[in-house]
Amino acid sequence: MKNHKQQDELFINTYLPLADENTKALYGSLLLTLRKQNKLIEKLKPKSDYFDELSGGKNAIVLGRIATVLNMGIGRSKIFEILRNQGVLTANNQPCHAHIANGHFRIVEQKYIKPDGSTHIVITTLVYEKGLEYIRNILSDEQHLQKIENKIGGK
Repeated sequence: MKNHKQQDELFINTYLPLADENTKALYGSLLLTLRKQNKLIEKLKPKSDYFDELSGGKNAIVLGRIATVLNMGIGRSKIFEILRNQGVLTANNQPCHAHIANGHFRIVEQKYIKPDGSTHIVITTLVYEKGLEYIRNILSDEQHLQKIENKIGGK
């Protein structure tokens, strides 16, 4: 089997027979860069797959982003307060076990080492699509109740 340089030269001479030497050199450089990038992609693919598995893939978002994603005119702090009052989140804004078990949330623990050598754990709460819909329903009910209370209080 020919080495990469020979393959590149064959490719360039076959598909760019009329190109000047500078153009051929440029294409040779591009082919080398592409080969390096493909090797890097191959190397990083297992990490990417692991992260997708860890985070639940593309169907999960970080809990702190739900206000932006739901776009219901309710801020993150208020959403957390409502979810705590509804028993969905604990006092430290972690989901109750039942909501993890039924597929609304997932807790991801990640370790990292600080420059001083100490190890720390970061806990990230992810919300699945099913959990987003559940939260949307809770917030819709909450908004409906708020409108009723405003009407009663306004009379």
